[in-house]
Amino acid sequence: MEQENIKILTFVSSLISIYKNETHSIPVSVWIEWRELAQDLYDSDLEVALIDQCINEGKSKVKKGDSISKHFSLYEPLNPNEKENALALFLAFIHLQEKHPKYIPGRTNTDFIEQLKSTIQFSPNQIESADVLSKKWIEKKEQGSLSFSIFVSASLSPLLFDFTLRWIFLFLHNTGNLNSAAELFGVDEPGFFLLCQYALIPIFVILTAIFRENIILKSTYKILNTKEIHDLKFKTKNSAWNYVLVFFMVVQGIIIQNYLAPDIPGFALLIITIASSFYFLMILRHFSKKAPQYKEVKEQLEIRTKKEMEGILSHDENDELIVDMEVALKSDNEKMNAYVIEAALFGALAFGGFLTIISSSDFSQENMSLFNSGLSQIISDIIQMKGIAEFSSASALMFNKSGLLILLAYQSLFCSVFFLSVIASRLRFSYLGDQIDKLLQLARAYNEKEEAEIANSDAPGSKFAEYNERIKAYLKQSIQKKDELYPIIDYMKFFRTLGIGSFFIILITAGMFISVELSAILLFISVLSLVFFKLKDAGERLKNIQIAIQEFYYKINKHVYWVAWGIIIVSFILKSINIWIGVPLMLIGFLILFLHNMMSIFVPVHIYWIEKPKGDVFGATLAFHKLLETSFKVGLSFFFLGYVFKTLHWPAASIFIIFGLALLFFYFSFLKKSKNGNVWLDRIISIGLSFSFLAILFGMMHWKGSFQLYLISIFFLGISMLIIFRNKNVILPFVRKSVMIMSAIAFLMLFPFTNWAVKQLSLNYSAYKISSKLDHYHSVFLFPVEEGGLCNAKSKEENEQLALEIENFNRDFEYMIQAGDHDFFNSMAWDVYTVSSNELLLNAALNWSKTSMDMSPDSWQNLDTYAALLYKLNRANEALPYAERAFELGKDPGTDELIQKIKSDLKVTPAETDSLK
Repeated sequence: MEQENIKILTFVSSLISIYKNETHSIPVSVWIEWRELAQDLYDSDLEVALIDQCINEGKSKVKKGDSISKHFSLYEPLNPNEKENALALFLAFIHLQEKHPKYIPGRTNTDFIEQLKSTIQFSPNQIESADVLSKKWIEKKEQGSLSFSIFVSASLSPLLFDFTLRWIFLFLHNTGNLNSAAELFGVDEPGFFLLCQYALIPIFVILTAIFRENIILKSTYKILNTKEIHDLKFKTKNSAWNYVLVFFMVVQGIIIQNYLAPDIPGFALLIITIASSFYFLMILRHFSKKAPQYKEVKEQLEIRTKKEMEGILSHDENDELIVDMEVALKSDNEKMNAYVIEAALFGALAFGGFLTIISSSDFSQENMSLFNSGLSQIISDIIQMKGIAEFSSASALMFNKSGLLILLAYQSLFCSVFFLSVIASRLRFSYLGDQIDKLLQLARAYNEKEEAEIANSDAPGSKFAEYNERIKAYLKQSIQKKDELYPIIDYMKFFRTLGIGSFFIILITAGMFISVELSAILLFISVLSLVFFKLKDAGERLKNIQIAIQEFYYKINKHVYWVAWGIIIVSFILKSINIWIGVPLMLIGFLILFLHNMMSIFVPVHIYWIEKPKGDVFGATLAFHKLLETSFKVGLSFFFLGYVFKTLHWPAASIFIIFGLALLFFYFSFLKKSKNGNVWLDRIISIGLSFSFLAILFGMMHWKGSFQLYLISIFFLGISMLIIFRNKNVILPFVRKSVMIMSAIAFLMLFPFTNWAVKQLSLNYSAYKISSKLDHYHSVFLFPVEEGGLCNAKSKEENEQLALEIENFNRDFEYMIQAGDHDFFNSMAWDVYTVSSNELLLNAALNWSKTSMDMSPDSWQNLDTYAALLYKLNRANEALPYAERAFELGKDPGTDELIQKIKSDLKVTPAETDSLK
């Protein structure tokens, strides 16, 4: 079958090429239409590429002056049915030519067809049958039913994945974290970044998309294997928003390239733009498939069946179809009229605002230049991922009064253009709408005649069949015209949405003239108005996600818990024998515990110890206890997170610990501890657990009084243990375990080594001794004499003692210099700077800072600390160059304040600053 189809396509292509050479007046559009028709006819049996190859092959064989008989050999092996199809395919080209507006009937056309008939010797029946078949193909193609495909909305996952990867690599490039990878490839860091952007990321995205599509194809085959659905083709349908995203990604790529390499030639930038556009469009068209849904496929098949209107339709079916079409047309008309009225109103309003702004005295070319400069600087700061300080200084140029006016001018102009685009497409819509209305009126007229024929005769005759065919023809034409309306409707919806969205943005920007808070309120109202009617669907989706997580996590709940503690135990052992991998393992283990407890919120807890009262129709009693269970899981999660952050000395650890312990305190305060509800038992156990949590908080935060709190908690927990042993069957098992665990922790925290071991999750005694020494020096250098320290030493004895402690500190931690730990000395020097005014201690801190600066001369923190200490020691002229270098590297606002203080004290000019350097 495949070989015969190849011969038909090749022969007919040659035949048409001979015909084109003889007539010399065939429009290119007719040839393209015929090729599309051939593809639709044969794409179920042949690949599209093979169809094109056959057509091109047939065309390439024809030379000027060739006759039909020369290429007749291709036609001979075909059977009568295939010969008829070949003739029908050629006649389809002739009919397409006749439909073209520029077609002029001529003798050449007629002579060629007669020559074809005489050469191949078709019978009259074959010619008539082929002619009917060709017309049927053209009619089906016009109706869109010749080759039916199921349209599935495109997925943006590959594009968004590409977008995310590019920004991740940009971040790594800005932070200098691509050096090791660049060395692996044997290129410099900027070269490796470009290699990633233009080669590695696209290759990885395409490979990932191919893998994703294989998974989608498996789910698609399941749908195709059902009884109702088989032998279908699927096509991806991209909305206008998808192409907007492609445009945005191409533009942002050009901007980033322009900022990273400002000297790039315009020709190279043009090539990059074309290549990027081709790549993103290829991803969108060929790798953005989405798994089709069975319900969606069935609906499209039902619409197709309805459009085909096979067989004779009853007058009731005709009535129903006509009414459906009229109602749909009326609805679309009213909708489009509303769109046009909105567009005229808001578009005129936006353009009027634009004209008012540009005629304002605050609108000037100078302000325009400042605004554009600020916008350019903000884009540069985002690309280079600079700090908030730089971003704020650039945004100040944009968000002052004149900057907001220029921003409003831009927004108003775009808003008016969007709404004008809506109005511009109304004329085409009206033309098609009138044609549909005319066809429906004709269909209704013939439907009335059909009903009269049925009423006036017992058995419907030829008139009935004629009327029925005419009604079907008019309805099919109206459906075809209505399909032509959909792109116009989508176009108007798209630009209307852009117009409404830009008008909301104008309102939000205008609110900034009053206050940022007002703009935030307007933003909230705008977002709410856009998503309000989708909140129910969003709620349903969240509920589905919650149930899916619940069902999945219920299976692995217990296993995850033991895996996490297994990793933590292994890390405890490895840290105790000083193997470095113990630290990352500890982090992984506690992060798993954090996620485990957070995910277990979705797993329902059966609160068996509380009986639901009969009169509690709202379930308030159980609701409160469910809240308690949730607070326990969240509290435990954040406590574990704070614990590991505290061990690693990461920021936000204190916040997590306080929040977690507060929730645990809340949980155990209101939790029912005994089955019989004995109030005194509950209160004693609650007091013991509460003091243990308070002691842990004071101990973790290094606050005074933690030891005394541990003693108090042990006392009450001891009483709680006695109560538990005497009332073993009354106390809830979970409470018994909690009391025993907290008793053990409180007991261990009384002894210095075990206290340190619990906090650091290590039994390494040498590390404990170092930590103890460091704690001692912290207490000496960072606390005043009144609290047992020496940071504000004044008397001779105190200064002598301080000098001895500084000497001991330098000796004890000299090994840190060989280890290259510049952060250790810099941290100690900065802590001394913040609390001490003692000249001896400040000079020692200056030496420590100098040591850290020598180890890492390009660290802005080291330079900043050194400059601050020099300034505090009244050596401002020496401090200024270091402070300015620190600000140049780090752009920290605190460093900038220090520079201003130094300059104020020195009262120097910029020229004198250069001489100081």
